[in-house]
Formats: sequence, C-alpha cells, structure tokens
Amino acid sequence: MTPTSEAAKMAESEGADIIIVTGYDEGGWIPQNQIGTFSIVPTIVDAVDIPVMATGGINDIRGVRAAFVLGAEGVYVGTRFIVSEECPASDITKQDIIRSKAKDLVFVSSLQRSTPHKLARELESMYKNGMSPDEEMSLRPGMLEGKLDEGIVSVNTAIDVITEVKSCEDIVKELMADFIK
Repeated sequence: MTPTSEAAKMAESEGADIIIVTGYDEGGWIPQNQIGTFSIVPTIVDAVDIPVMATGGINDIRGVRAAFVLGAEGVYVGTRFIVSEECPASDITKQDIIRSKAKDLVFVSSLQRSTPHKLARELESMYKNGMSPDEEMSLRPGMLEGKLDEGIVSVNTAIDVITEVKSCEDIVKELMADFIK
C-alpha cells in the first residue's frame, strides 16, 4: 500500500513475482507516502529486477502509455471500471463520477478521498479537526446504492478524464489500443 524502494527490494528477496506500485493518485485506500504514481513507478522499476505493475490515476490510454514508458510492465485500473456497464455500482454513482472533478474531491480520512456530498463533507470536517469516525465507513450506500449523501464515493484523482459509461470490453480496448492488435 505504501511503496518504497526498500519494501520492493525486500518483497523481491522474499520471492515476490511482481510488485504492484500504488501511487497517491489512486482511489480506495490511499498510500501513506504522498508520492504520485508517475513519480514512484520509475523509482521502484529501478530498484527491482521483477516486473512492476502501476496503479493509481490510470483512467485512459495516456496513463497506460506513461506507465509503460516509465518501465511498468502492466497496469491495474480501478476507478475507470466503476464507470462501466458491468459494474454493480449505482447509475447515480457512475454519473456522479462523470460529473465530479479532481479539484472537488474531499479527504474523509488520511487514507481515503471521496466525491463531495453530505456524509463526505461531514467526515472531511471531522478529519480536519483531528477526529475519526466512530465506525468504519461503508462504501455500500454511496458506491452501490447511489445514496450519495449517506455514503462515500471513493475514486482516484484522474476522474476528470472519465466522461462516459462504457462496457468493460470497450474500456480495455481503449486502454490497450497501442498494445493489442
């Protein structure tokens, strides 16, 4: 979750076959190190001899290209697939992601960000004031049920480039257009 050269080298020495490098741009649980995907990927690529997979803020072919240019041999894409036809996320949530911009995202904890709605704003205020939520945050209301004011919508920082709902097949074809003939 928090990639460093030292941790990657240790994982390799312990027999890891691949290192997944998570940049601060990612959705879900954010790494503690505030290092962007395209800054940490080449650092880890240079540190190990095993394949590196990049993740965090990769939502279109430009992100895939950048990851490969920086030495990654694969990408892990999450947020872009939330806005797919096949994803069980609510259509309300998918449209929220399409409408939202990275500049609007709020931190609901030190390790998670969300699109800005009632609960997310309340959690942001608690976080800024040094308080923690009384209970674990559930993604179900916001992500799956589309109850934006009752939950959080956890996304990466590159959501500005997500502009429409597509099938997973079309998303993969778009992301990998340079690499699959």
